[in-house]
Amino acid sequence: MTSRQPVEIHIAKGTQDNLYDVTLNLPGRQRLPSRVMQLDRAELEKTGSDVDAYGRLLGQALFAGEALGHDYGQAIAVLQAQEIDFLVRLQLADQELQEIHWERLQHPRDGKWRPIATTGRTPFSRYIPALDWGPHQPISERPLKVLVIISSPGDLAAYNLSAIEAEERQAIRKIFDSLTGLEPVYLESESASPPTLNNIEEELLRGYHLIHFVSHGAVARKKNQSLLYLETNEGKVDPVPADRLARSFSILSKPPKFCFLAACESAAQSSTEGFISLGPHLVLEGGLPAVVAMSEKVSLGTATTFIRLFYRQLLHHGEVDQAVNEARGLVSDRWDWSVPVLFSRLPDNQLLSTSKEPTHQHELDNDATSSDTHFMPDPSPVDASPAATPGYSMDSGQLSANHLTALKEALERRNLALFIGSDLPQAVTGIPSRADLSQTLAQRNNQQQPLPWMEIAERVSPGNYRHEVINFLQDTLPYRLQAIPAFYHNIATLVHQFRLETIITTAYDGVLTQALEQVEPRLSMVVRSGDERFTNPDAPTLIKLYGDLQQKDTLIITASDHAGLFRDRQKEPLLDEVRYAFRRNTVLFLGYNLSDPDFRSLLNEITEDSRNRRPIFAVWSGLPEREVRLWEGRGITILNADPIPTLLGRSTSDNSAVDVDDLHKELEALPEETLNRFCFDHFQPVYQKFRLGTGQSRKTRLLLDYCRENNRLDELARLLRNLPGS
Repeated sequence: MTSRQPVEIHIAKGTQDNLYDVTLNLPGRQRLPSRVMQLDRAELEKTGSDVDAYGRLLGQALFAGEALGHDYGQAIAVLQAQEIDFLVRLQLADQELQEIHWERLQHPRDGKWRPIATTGRTPFSRYIPALDWGPHQPISERPLKVLVIISSPGDLAAYNLSAIEAEERQAIRKIFDSLTGLEPVYLESESASPPTLNNIEEELLRGYHLIHFVSHGAVARKKNQSLLYLETNEGKVDPVPADRLARSFSILSKPPKFCFLAACESAAQSSTEGFISLGPHLVLEGGLPAVVAMSEKVSLGTATTFIRLFYRQLLHHGEVDQAVNEARGLVSDRWDWSVPVLFSRLPDNQLLSTSKEPTHQHELDNDATSSDTHFMPDPSPVDASPAATPGYSMDSGQLSANHLTALKEALERRNLALFIGSDLPQAVTGIPSRADLSQTLAQRNNQQQPLPWMEIAERVSPGNYRHEVINFLQDTLPYRLQAIPAFYHNIATLVHQFRLETIITTAYDGVLTQALEQVEPRLSMVVRSGDERFTNPDAPTLIKLYGDLQQKDTLIITASDHAGLFRDRQKEPLLDEVRYAFRRNTVLFLGYNLSDPDFRSLLNEITEDSRNRRPIFAVWSGLPEREVRLWEGRGITILNADPIPTLLGRSTSDNSAVDVDDLHKELEALPEETLNRFCFDHFQPVYQKFRLGTGQSRKTRLLLDYCRENNRLDELARLLRNLPGS
């Protein structure tokens, strides 16, 4: 993999015709002031089919002295002097800008105007910033599963379109069949598996890494809609709108990571405001990380050659923008070389891993845990086997009986508040820890000295410009997981079982929320001041003290943010809720590195006079005895192991001593409506598997299997004993 410095060019409409605001940004290094570009669109169109003149005129406008000429030239010179490779990504703020053929853009190099998008030295893409997606992990599994759709309905002539001839289809098949590392599956016209939308959606459920369309497309000008011509069951044209196709991807738990649209006009933008073409629509609404689409009609000869070269290069190095540039460069002698357009939300455009390590079939499933949020979570918890993890232990033998008694008494009084951090290793939580984030962000910004998270975030946010760090978090942290780790599952179970009222977290992601919502659908969440006015008194409240990744303006990420949190009068109602929880409850800190200065500062701010507060416990295994005594001097009891499994009555080594046959008989004897309500109240993951027609015996087996697999048989027995009438 080649590490490249992004060179971002932001373009937006200005206040006058033919004037545009342009900004150059080097993420992690420098963001330069906004400039003004003057571009006469009418003059641009006068170049007609002269692709070279078009690209040169476009470059002369963008890289003029009063626009980005000086900034761009200086930035590239500095990067080259430091021998740093770079990529160029264009961020277009207005829809009408998508109509321009930016792939023809030329820049001044060595005294001449040269195309940017035809050489692997300057990978180029149209960048669509991530909104709520989690990070993308480069695909390392081989072979890559590719769904190839070849759509040539029988009535194309009615649309003034030519059929895709048999020899042309065969050429496409030959490309995919001959490339080592690809495993193609075909849906093709005039075959037993035609390319209907239903067939495509059903096939996608099997899980594919890539999807490739060969078809015709069009722009429905009256409806401001981009269309892809698929096929009906009768073999006729089925014009599928962009939003309908995007929905086919967005509903998937494991959508493809890449889509290639070899379709006429499939990337064409309407001049009407608000129109979204098929390519970017699949990224924005379909949740795909990258899409290659066509900006206008393209000859099948160019398309076929480009496809073969593109996939060959992609399999070689895995960088989708570089592969597109290299393929364009090898067809640049053709009139339509600039038609393929890459839309991407990948920060580095590394679509595939080029690691030589062996890969396994299950990766396609695992990769969904770090893609986007368009899936239903697997309700079964994941056993992370964290017993030997530094800072965390589940060995109940390390817990004092007196400490457990104090915690149990707080639970019985419903006076236990949980304070959940994000310092535990990913092996426990499924999420990168703050130490992981610090190390990765420091490496990306050439910071050698190890620093706490908020300090390194401060260093790479000059002038409190936090955009780069927020993008980093959104690229690195999954917001939700397909399978909830046992760590979070236990917390959610404790909250539900003992009807706890308050959970506080400083984590940015939504995995704790996801776990709690599975057992507490009415969960209230407080992210910003004012939210506390709308909490449900009959349901638990989750306070996200450092904000939420999906509400970027709420994030507390730098040392300055942290200091400002406690000086901001608008935050007082939120902080009062936290302080009230400390006055009223015994508090259990879980997931905090006690040596982190951010934690110590936070503790000082939210704890009041130690003589008036309730007991505070903090879990961090392996802490030296001297530090344990220091914390005890501050009124905080250190626990060597996570007490929650023990409080739930679960053993970390033995599943259960409960007689399963007796449980089975008790469950079978319950009225079916009682069993349904029992599972709804206490075992939501099981209840969600109930379907119309599921019999009581089947429901009983589902419940017992779930409790056996998740170490909850003791809990099941206790809940059954407490049922009215038992």
